[in-house]
Amino acid sequence: MEHDLEAFRLHGSHHPQPQPKLPAKPKRKQTEPFVKGPIPLGWLQRAAKLPGKAPLLTALTLFYLAGLKRTRRGIRLSAKQLGKFGVGRRNSYDALSALETAGLVSVKRKVGRLPIVDILSE
Repeated sequence: MEHDLEAFRLHGSHHPQPQPKLPAKPKRKQTEPFVKGPIPLGWLQRAAKLPGKAPLLTALTLFYLAGLKRTRRGIRLSAKQLGKFGVGRRNSYDALSALETAGLVSVKRKVGRLPIVDILSE
């Protein structure tokens, strides 16, 4: 049995035209660090209502570090990172306790170790 291949060939306008390639989007170079969201507004408002500015700055530091780690669990909170946000070491203890008391974070503390923080959902 012989097949006539010409019977299967497409003729004329039935040939698919190659699609022109779209230019690739240029990769945006991030020049400055940023706080990755979303940050729940209610959560942030509760942190902002705590006395002093240290709890809110500590909360923003936590979300910054969570964005770097890509998780809101197991964040090691250092005095160096808090210092970048203007929170002193002594103020950070009270700020972290205030966030914990408000139910915004849970903290695991060990003597001589950095606190390990989990950001709690609203």
